[in-house]
Amino acid sequence: MIYSMFYSDLQYVLQYVIERKANPKNVVSIILGGGSGVQLFPLTKRAATPAVPVGGCYRLIDIPMSNCINSGINKVFVLTQFNSASLNRHISRTYFGNGINFRDGYVELFLCVSVGLWAGLIIGFVTEYYTSNAYSPVQDVADSCRTGAATNVIFGLALGYKSVIIPIFSIAISIFVSFSFAAMYGVAVDALGMLSTIATGLAIDAYGPISDNAGGIAEMAGMSHRIRERTDALDAAGNTTAAIGKGFAIGSAALVSLALFGAFVSRAGVTTVDVLTPKVFIGLIVGAMLPYWFSAMTMKSVGSAALKMVEEVRRQFNTIPGLMEGTAKPDYATCVTISTDASIKEMIPPGALVMLTPLIVGIFFGVETLSGVLAGSLVSGVQIAISASNTGGAWDNAKKYIEVKYYFTK
Repeated sequence: MIYSMFYSDLQYVLQYVIERKANPKNVVSIILGGGSGVQLFPLTKRAATPAVPVGGCYRLIDIPMSNCINSGINKVFVLTQFNSASLNRHISRTYFGNGINFRDGYVELFLCVSVGLWAGLIIGFVTEYYTSNAYSPVQDVADSCRTGAATNVIFGLALGYKSVIIPIFSIAISIFVSFSFAAMYGVAVDALGMLSTIATGLAIDAYGPISDNAGGIAEMAGMSHRIRERTDALDAAGNTTAAIGKGFAIGSAALVSLALFGAFVSRAGVTTVDVLTPKVFIGLIVGAMLPYWFSAMTMKSVGSAALKMVEEVRRQFNTIPGLMEGTAKPDYATCVTISTDASIKEMIPPGALVMLTPLIVGIFFGVETLSGVLAGSLVSGVQIAISASNTGGAWDNAKKYIEVKYYFTK
């Protein structure tokens, strides 16, 4: 239903279309608000006030306006209960003052996609440098094994921490550039650009396990060391490509999370995330802790499953006659059951942590604390994800590097 207070505005729209013979497909009318005394939520919770309070939140208007970009629309009429200067100023700044034009918006969006692609490319090169055994970081990790496992762990962790620097700067620059072009919509398009390589990423992620299993088959089949050397080289390349794929996934996940965070604060009415506010600061600390808690739970789950698997293998060696000599077959079904059960049951607590934390914090502590939790987990999660991914790839390829070096010097 269109209320009478909008009639004069609607007549002006129709008059514009008729007199100037404009194409109706190129003109859009956006109606905000309701009748007298009706709340204009989610634009504002207060009744009978301007559609957009000065310095307030612009939420509902951004949804249809963003959809008009690159749609051929060249005239936009926004009909409200009251003439809002702040609303006009917001539309002008957000959709016309930052280089966005409804008829030529594809240029800015193309640049946002390109920024995402370049950021992903930089992340890929950095990941290759820190995880491939052809470069010095992995070789230094391998060389540290000469003095024991402790130095190996120290070098590996240091490599992972150092590998975070350039990817984070790449993500930060891409966010700044894309936001300058098209605000939060540009950040989402930036993430889309980085995710556009998802098909290649999935392919190279699968390349590593295939090469690793091929090497396992060659070893179990008793093939020569020359075959094993080739599969090891393929496996090492697979470890690097897998790490690169993870880098792309982590970077795009960070951008998507930022876009979703922007949608949350916009819908929840949070204008600013002020770290000087106690509730927000507490949320930041707790949110920064959540990725570590999640990582600890998943690592312990993997360790528990591996322990059960080792115990089962030992039991079969001790109880199945002829298994050690190769004359009897092992009980594969029990091992598969342990692995599948662990993959499902052990991931329930980490999944519950991720799903229940926002609900509990939002219900009991409010949206301000929840905004801090989401911001803290976003910032902390990106760091630990990139670090852990590159450290794991470096350790794996350091092992390959030692094996290859041993074969050639034997």
